[in-house]
Amino acid sequence: MIRKLALFLVVVILAYSAWVVFSAGHFPYVYINGWPIDGPMDAISGLFGFAISVLVLLFVAILLALIFTGVGLLVLGSLALVALILAAVAFPFLLPLLIPLLIIWIICSILRRTKPA
Repeated sequence: MIRKLALFLVVVILAYSAWVVFSAGHFPYVYINGWPIDGPMDAISGLFGFAISVLVLLFVAILLALIFTGVGLLVLGSLALVALILAAVAFPFLLPLLIPLLIIWIICSILRRTKPA
């Protein structure tokens, strides 16, 4: 799943970067002593900027994927807690079943927290 997401993000970043590079001629120009860089140095500076932009966008995409994954887990956990509370309110006869489930849930969270990283 994560590999597919990473591959998708790489393709999107490369497509976006290529679109920016080949779009209308609003390229940033580098000036030295009031003269724009021309010739082979212009291509090298353009490729260097392209490579830096691809790397920055890739790192941002990876960071966002990790952040959104963590947020998704928090949302999923809070939904499970809300479902447990709603089940306890809606079906009080299930309380003897929900108490052991809560104890198992607490034990699993304690065991998971004490594992070394």
